[in-house]
Formats: sequence, C-alpha cells, structure tokens
Amino acid sequence: MTAPGFLVRGKGEAASINSASHGAGRQMSRTQAIKTISREAMKATLRQHGVTLVGAGLDEAPWPIRTSTP
Repeated sequence: MTAPGFLVRGKGEAASINSASHGAGRQMSRTQAIKTISREAMKATLRQHGVTLVGAGLDEAPWPIRTSTP
C-alpha cells in the first residue's frame, strides 16, 4: 500500500496459466499481523504516506508485506 508499485506483463506461458508476478510475498503471516498490528498504527502509517484506504483488514497492513524491486 505504501511502497511503489510496478506494472508487469506476463509472457503468456500456457504452463503458468498465462499468469504474471503479483507480489513479493509476506514477511509476517496474516494471522500474526492480525494479532500484533493495531488499527490505529495502520491508520497512522497510511496517513503518513498519503494513502486513503477504501477497505482492508489488519492482515493487509503495509509492513508485513515485502516490497518488490524492479
């Protein structure tokens, strides 16, 4: 949510069901994120980065998710 994003194009490989990369993975499990991250901390981080959140749970907070690099 707070890291830069990248647009990627898949190669259209039939063996991969024509899919493309969709993320770098997680640094923390969804369950652990829900147990350890407060809604207030998540809102403060998003506010600092100018992100307006339409909807997401604590398991989608920015810091449990690894950032992608080109």
